[in-house]
Amino acid sequence: MEGFENVELGLKKDLIGKEFIYKSKYGGVLKGTVDTVYLSYTMSSDAELARKLKVMFSSKSGKVNLKPEDETPIDVEFSWTGMKYNAHIRSTNGVEYTINKDELYFLT
Repeated sequence: MEGFENVELGLKKDLIGKEFIYKSKYGGVLKGTVDTVYLSYTMSSDAELARKLKVMFSSKSGKVNLKPEDETPIDVEFSWTGMKYNAHIRSTNGVEYTINKDELYFLT
C-alpha cells in the first residue's frame, strides 16, 4: 500500500528473528520467534462516499440490498477517504499475531 512501505520495511528489519512473549487473555505465556512481518489495510470514508459505493455495488450484485434512505444523499462537512494498517507477525511455528491487538512483548 502506497505510503506504508517504510513502516513495513522498518518492522521487518527490526523484528524478523527477534524473540517475543505472548501473554494470553487466559493467563498463559508463550515464547516465540518472529518469522515474518506483514501489514493489512482497512479503508474508510465519509458517510456520503460510503452511501454512493453501496448504491454502485447494489447495481452490480444482488448481495447488496438498498434501504430507502440509501437513495438520499447525506450532507457531510467535508469529503474524505483514508487508510489504516494493522501490523502482524507470524512466528516460526506458524502462529499469527496482530502487533497492536495481541499482548506481545519483544525481548531485549
